Amino acid sequence: MFGFYDVMFKFVIFLGSFYFITHDLQQMSIGLGRNKIYIWGYMNILPLGLIIFVLVWDTFLTTKTGEEKRSELQKSLYSVIAFLIWTRIIHLLKCFTQTS
Repeated sequence: MFGFYDVMFKFVIFLGSFYFITHDLQQMSIGLGRNKIYIWGYMNILPLGLIIFVLVWDTFLTTKTGEEKRSELQKSLYSVIAFLIWTRIIHLLKCFTQTS
């Protein structure tokens, strides 16, 4: 029953991640002439790339053998993604005078 909705949800997440990766790469290429190391651009791209990797891996590369090991690795990847997204949110708090 949830097969169609699961695939559609993953497709929307994939498209959103791909969209934001392309825009971040465009911004990084514009800022590359002025700033040689743009660490926060990489902090945007890394979680989005990991999200795309996990979605593709979960949809196309899963096997029923090793289900326990796969779920543990997915939990670890989700934790890394969440950490990187929170570091970006904390960095964005510098934009406001009340939180900077």
